[in-house]
Amino acid sequence: MKRNIKFMQPISYLVGFLIYFMPFAQAITDEDIVVALETLEDLEAAYPLAYKIAQHKNTYQAWHQVATKYINYDLDNQAYLQTWQLAYSLNQPTIYRNFLEIKPNSDFNRYGIYGLFNLLKNSYQIKNYYQFVIDFPNAVESIEALLKIHEFAFQKTKTINNVDMFDNFVTTFYGAKQIPQVIKLAFENEHQLIKQQINENSELTEQIARHLFTQGRIAEKQNQLLVAARKYELLKLDLFADTQVAKQLLSEKERDAFQNLLQLKQNESYQNIEKIQIIVTQIIQIENPNLELTILNTLANQNLTQIINTRNQLIIEQINIAKTILKPKEFNQINSNSAIANIINKILPIFKQAIISPSPYQNLLLE
Repeated sequence: MKRNIKFMQPISYLVGFLIYFMPFAQAITDEDIVVALETLEDLEAAYPLAYKIAQHKNTYQAWHQVATKYINYDLDNQAYLQTWQLAYSLNQPTIYRNFLEIKPNSDFNRYGIYGLFNLLKNSYQIKNYYQFVIDFPNAVESIEALLKIHEFAFQKTKTINNVDMFDNFVTTFYGAKQIPQVIKLAFENEHQLIKQQINENSELTEQIARHLFTQGRIAEKQNQLLVAARKYELLKLDLFADTQVAKQLLSEKERDAFQNLLQLKQNESYQNIEKIQIIVTQIIQIENPNLELTILNTLANQNLTQIINTRNQLIIEQINIAKTILKPKEFNQINSNSAIANIINKILPIFKQAIISPSPYQNLLLE
């Protein structure tokens, strides 16, 4: 091995030092020389031997040590890439997170984040997905994590089938595509309960109508506009057509409140999803600058779930290439994806509060 003349004296000194203090050793190992050079803080001279040792051991720990300790001398990213290959083969959450720490801003980390999220898909715990979003607010996978959170919570809400659960879903999961459906389910649920009460005792009709109206007024004062609007919408049912409340107290504004709010939530949900679709499509184009025109045209006609699936397929293709072909100097530093972070920051505050201090119904949703 060729070595600059300036390194010969310290190396010779250390070899002599090691021989003197190791009288029973058969030979000085590469590990001994690496330790000696590291003691002299001569990492540049130690790197080739450390790399050779890692090749021989070929373990994640060995490659990780070289990739981190000699990060300034792994100029062609070979140790870094070897570390990735072992991380992907081991396919463990702690290993992926450990790999991501080597170069926190590396574009190559998207493969590690994808691998980490793929493992998370085996979980049905909303809090696990929430933690992923907190840890990786700039990742496309965090959008997918939010979609899973919404779907898990929606299925749980439908199973419990309680008006208060429906209301808590709407207030907890801002922008969820299921919100318009949940609003309708809450209305139907309360409608059936009222219908049952009146069928059992029709003399209660006026009393129930007044109770609904009072509840609507109280909800308005508490800024629970969804609850108020539903109470007023219930008063429009034929069940209450002959009541004094429906004839005299319900204003035109109150009569239209539910439909207006439902339309607002539908538009809000649609706009939110459309915005995310645009962002994810743009990220796909950035990650795949040579993407075929046919795929780009397909993306334009896909829904959000399909767009995310397309991106995942492209990531898998890139990972398979990286497993067999090492491409030095392709791992540029990237800026955080602020567009995704902005979406996440808009959605998370109420959800975060529900995680920290949940109401009884939110606790049922999140457990």
